[in-house]
Amino acid sequence: MRSFWPSRFNSASGALNNFLSTNQNIYDSYNGIVKIDHRFSDNHTISGRYFGGTGKQIADSGSP
Repeated sequence: MRSFWPSRFNSASGALNNFLSTNQNIYDSYNGIVKIDHRFSDNHTISGRYFGGTGKQIADSGSP
């Protein structure tokens, strides 16, 4: 994997020029799933389902 990074970063320490923040990262998600079935024979069949959901995730930065 190291060969994919520019050489100036290969020998740098893990904390050199990295962005550090003590703020929490808050993410909102809006998700939905749709399912539709059909058969259109033996007396015409169709059905459908929908699920929608929302959520909030908080990720701590891990810094003190």
